[in-house]
Amino acid sequence: MKMIDEKGRIFGKVNIIDFIFVVLLLSVIPVFYYGNRLTAMKKPVEKKYEKVIAEIKFLKIIPELASVLKEGDIDKDAGGNAAGVLKRIISSENSRFAALGNNDQVVIMEDPTVRDIQASFELNCVNDNGDLNFEGYPVKIGSNIVFTTDFYSMQGIVVKMEK
Repeated sequence: MKMIDEKGRIFGKVNIIDFIFVVLLLSVIPVFYYGNRLTAMKKPVEKKYEKVIAEIKFLKIIPELASVLKEGDIDKDAGGNAAGVLKRIISSENSRFAALGNNDQVVIMEDPTVRDIQASFELNCVNDNGDLNFEGYPVKIGSNIVFTTDFYSMQGIVVKMEK
């Protein structure tokens, strides 16, 4: 039996032109499928923003940095928009540490070389299906936050928050 007969059929069953058409069609389908997935991935996703009032505690801040903090300081996002605003400085006091005193008693002492600062911030957070993020950092009690202005950058811990 010949592979291609006198009528142009493969093994006498399938026309060679039809066979080539089916092979080309099957090879083009993945191109459309993966091409569509790539263009779908490049579409910008509209971000949902939510204002959050968060109290953040900054521990062991040097006095030079503590002295430049002021209400109204602004953290800007990559587009230059206000991402966060320092609304109020709640407390600024000498840091404390534990030391052993006489008779091995634990004594709490103040360290006048560094300050603990707690402040209230208004943060413009991205709401990602219920998870709030501020400049890539999750906003949850106990999570770390970095607040950066044109003059300083500080890392603190979220101790309280309200939506």
